[in-house]
Amino acid sequence: AAGACRIVFTEPPPERNGTKPQSLAVHRALRRIWASAAGAEQVLGPRYRVERSEVGHGDIPRRYGWRLLADPSASLPKASAPS
Repeated sequence: AAGACRIVFTEPPPERNGTKPQSLAVHRALRRIWASAAGAEQVLGPRYRVERSEVGHGDIPRRYGWRLLADPSASLPKASAPS
Protein backbone atom coordinates (compact mmCIF):
# COMPACT_ATOMS: atom_id res chain seq x y z
CA ALA A 1 0.00 0.00 0.00
CA ALA A 2 1.54 3.27 -1.11
CA GLY A 3 -1.13 5.66 0.17
CA ALA A 4 -2.03 6.77 3.66
CA CYS A 5 -4.50 9.00 5.48
CA ARG A 6 -3.86 9.53 9.17
CA ILE A 7 -6.12 11.93 11.04
CA VAL A 8 -5.16 13.00 14.55
CA PHE A 9 -7.56 15.20 16.51
CA THR A 10 -7.78 16.51 20.05
CA GLU A 11 -10.75 16.73 22.38
CA PRO A 12 -11.90 20.34 21.96
CA PRO A 13 -13.02 22.54 24.85
CA PRO A 14 -16.80 22.33 25.47
CA GLU A 15 -17.43 25.70 23.83
CA ARG A 16 -15.75 24.65 20.55
CA ASN A 17 -16.19 21.77 18.11
CA GLY A 18 -12.70 21.84 16.64
CA THR A 19 -12.07 19.17 14.01
CA LYS A 20 -13.62 16.38 16.07
CA PRO A 21 -16.95 16.14 14.15
CA GLN A 22 -15.22 15.89 10.77
CA SER A 23 -12.64 13.45 12.12
CA LEU A 24 -15.36 11.19 13.50
CA ALA A 25 -17.21 11.31 10.16
CA VAL A 26 -14.08 10.00 8.43
CA HIS A 27 -13.69 7.36 11.15
CA ARG A 28 -17.26 6.13 10.56
CA ALA A 29 -16.70 6.05 6.79
CA LEU A 30 -13.56 3.95 7.23
CA ARG A 31 -15.44 1.56 9.55
CA ARG A 32 -18.09 1.08 6.83
CA ILE A 33 -15.40 0.33 4.25
CA TRP A 34 -13.68 -2.17 6.56
CA ALA A 35 -17.02 -3.89 7.21
CA SER A 36 -17.87 -4.18 3.51
CA ALA A 37 -14.56 -5.46 2.16
CA ALA A 38 -13.11 -8.64 3.62
CA GLY A 39 -9.50 -8.16 4.68
CA ALA A 40 -9.43 -4.43 3.92
CA GLU A 41 -8.88 -3.35 7.52
CA GLN A 42 -6.01 -5.78 7.99
CA VAL A 43 -4.26 -4.53 4.86
CA LEU A 44 -5.12 -0.82 4.90
CA GLY A 45 -6.10 -0.12 8.52
CA PRO A 46 -2.63 0.73 9.83
CA ARG A 47 -2.20 3.42 7.15
CA TYR A 48 -5.80 4.70 7.06
CA ARG A 49 -7.07 5.60 10.52
CA VAL A 50 -8.41 8.30 12.78
CA GLU A 51 -7.06 8.77 16.30
CA ARG A 52 -7.79 11.04 19.26
CA SER A 53 -4.63 12.43 20.81
CA GLU A 54 -3.93 13.46 24.37
CA VAL A 55 -1.27 15.97 23.28
CA GLY A 56 -2.15 19.60 22.63
CA HIS A 57 -3.33 20.62 19.18
CA GLY A 58 -0.23 22.72 18.54
CA ASP A 59 2.05 19.83 19.55
CA ILE A 60 0.62 17.32 17.05
CA PRO A 61 2.92 18.21 14.10
CA ARG A 62 6.10 18.21 16.21
CA ARG A 63 5.13 15.11 18.17
CA TYR A 64 3.79 12.96 15.32
CA GLY A 65 4.88 14.47 12.00
CA TRP A 66 8.31 12.88 11.81
CA ARG A 67 6.93 9.50 12.88
CA LEU A 68 4.29 9.51 10.16
CA LEU A 69 6.74 10.69 7.50
CA ALA A 70 9.11 7.85 8.42
CA ASP A 71 6.33 5.25 8.59
CA PRO A 72 2.69 6.09 7.78
CA SER A 73 1.56 3.00 9.70
CA ALA A 74 3.46 3.90 12.90
CA SER A 75 1.74 3.67 16.27
CA LEU A 76 1.44 7.07 17.90
CA PRO A 77 2.07 7.54 21.63
CA LYS A 78 -0.81 9.10 23.57
CA ALA A 79 -3.19 8.50 20.64
CA SER A 80 -6.00 5.97 20.31
CA ALA A 81 -8.99 5.14 18.15
CA PRO A 82 -12.11 7.12 19.03
CA SER A 83 -14.65 5.20 21.07
